[in-house]
Amino acid sequence: MSQRLASDAFEYYVGLGAARSYQSVAAHYGVSKQTVTTHATRDKWQERLAAIEAKARESGEKRAIETLEELNERSLKMWMAVEKRALEALRNYPMASAMDAVRSLDIAGRNVRLIRGEPTERTENVETIVRREYERWMRPVGGDTGAAQAQDGGDEPEADDAAASV
Repeated sequence: MSQRLASDAFEYYVGLGAARSYQSVAAHYGVSKQTVTTHATRDKWQERLAAIEAKARESGEKRAIETLEELNERSLKMWMAVEKRALEALRNYPMASAMDAVRSLDIAGRNVRLIRGEPTERTENVETIVRREYERWMRPVGGDTGAAQAQDGGDEPEADDAAASV
């Protein structure tokens, strides 16, 4: 086998994607795997590949963020248009039709707040949730299990024993 490796071997190696291996490069260029390994070590293929992959990841993340921002912007414009039409309807139509406008206005307002990241009526303080779940699942181990059962009104000591042993 020839011991000369083509100058574009690294580009070929990168282009292999998930099937990337020094053996594949060696077979493609008709050289030994040791030759490819020597060139890869000397030319720092792994470091270069890591830099290329990091740059590609960063570029992909940037595109995803831009796409999400564009989607949010379009949605925001749409819901603001709905809001505007609902306000016009409130001014111009009789009371029976005005209720449709009020519903539209309410939905548009909630969606605009949601897109902007502001709280809606479905949000709850994380600290409150954690505290509630902690009190619900954490029970004293040992002598105070009767008090925990009495507090819950539970008649099943087996469930408390199983929870305490976990």
